Amino acid sequence: MREPQRMPTGRLPREVTIYEVSPRDGLQNESSIIPVEIKAEFISRLVAAGLRVIEATSMVPASWVPQLADVEQLLDTLEMAGGVR
Repeated sequence: MREPQRMPTGRLPREVTIYEVSPRDGLQNESSIIPVEIKAEFISRLVAAGLRVIEATSMVPASWVPQLADVEQLLDTLEMAGGVR
């Protein structure tokens, strides 16, 4: 296993941005199709947990990734909270 990169305390950044990709990366690996309403609820909970950068889905051909075929419907369903992108 590779050791984590360590930096002296004085050189740490003041803040970091976490990019949450589980709605896109994780759900595309599910064997069944997750309903849009459940995906939207999952993303809403990530926002409620304080995450501000969320990759919700991907615009790929349904024949390649059928789990993400509902991209337009999902994006129409989501309500973006202030500061979330």
